[in-house]
Amino acid sequence: MALHTFQGQKLPVTIYINKEIIISKTTYKYSRVFSLIYKIWFKISQVFDNFVPDFPVYYGYHTEDTTYYQSNLNEESFTDLVPVHIETRSLKLSPNAFKKIIRFLVQGYINDNEEYPFGVYLFGSTDKIKWFRLNSGTTFGGKQSMLIGRSTFTCKHYILVAGGKIDEEAWFSAVNVDSEDRYNNKLR
Repeated sequence: MALHTFQGQKLPVTIYINKEIIISKTTYKYSRVFSLIYKIWFKISQVFDNFVPDFPVYYGYHTEDTTYYQSNLNEESFTDLVPVHIETRSLKLSPNAFKKIIRFLVQGYINDNEEYPFGVYLFGSTDKIKWFRLNSGTTFGGKQSMLIGRSTFTCKHYILVAGGKIDEEAWFSAVNVDSEDRYNNKLR
């Protein structure tokens, strides 16, 4: 285990076989994880008091009440559905032009779950302050793509938000956008 200073506090930090950096603080109900492979941050619902390397395995330790628990960080088990929230940054599809989304295709696979449906939502904005839901889809239906249809109006900026509970079989591979320019900042 290594204690590193992060925002003025000493926190347990580790890098393990999955090429991820875990930053954990016991006052929070989650830990931050940075994937060195995909260059993204995400959260996990486990909090660790410290980490212990036992090459090639890393262990994370945490306490609940007076019981001390050990987790093997090299193993991932999916016994329950995992809650997921994905949100893109603001997407500007072309400089200084309004765009109308004709089709938005999300490629991947989600096992449909009636109790916790997975939804994909498209939001748009003209000023990056007020955002409006333009369209959405809530089921993959056993297919490997979800089609989100035409947006209701033109925007300069878009955000794609997806969320729900998924199992270990879920994956995403691409997002395809079919759009057309509108207005191009010309007076009409």
